[in-house]
Amino acid sequence: MTNDKDTLLHAFRQAETETNQANKVLVLEYQDKLERAGLEPTQVIDTYTSGDYVWHGVYPFEDQQGAEAVAETFWKPLLRSWEHVQRRQDIFIAGASVFGGDWVLSMGNFLGMFERDWLGIPATGKMAFLRFCEFHRIDAGKITETYLHTDLISVMKQAGVDPLPPQTGAEFVFPGPRTHDGIVLD
Repeated sequence: MTNDKDTLLHAFRQAETETNQANKVLVLEYQDKLERAGLEPTQVIDTYTSGDYVWHGVYPFEDQQGAEAVAETFWKPLLRSWEHVQRRQDIFIAGASVFGGDWVLSMGNFLGMFERDWLGIPATGKMAFLRFCEFHRIDAGKITETYLHTDLISVMKQAGVDPLPPQTGAEFVFPGPRTHDGIVLD
């Protein structure tokens, strides 16, 4: 009996590993194509997402439905204001959530030249970092839901605009793992 139980557990873990790997490959391809799309990201988003795709962003982006809305609300304005945007990931993992579904997490910084005002934040003409944490839910080989959390206050501070009252604590950039083992590709 134990042997059958061990065999089933092994088969389950193997299937879960294969699903996680397929999901990571999907998201890595999506991120690569999105970075190469330049000012026209809509087709890439549409190719990798489901017909009922939902995207959740921080204020002022809010919740969006479908590839075109996501491109028009977040990606196009960002890419018009920031040139040569690169995704610099510090953490990349996948797994099943206790809340349901298979997810891929990507966390790090977008890096680019902040050349034109964005969201009312004055352009610096310098390199800028936009911290992000992005969660993608994958169903049947498509991204069905995304949560993209971005640190807009940090961008404001980089531009010399501080919307917050004086702080009593220290603020600093939290770098990714020193060992760079937050990127789990296998």
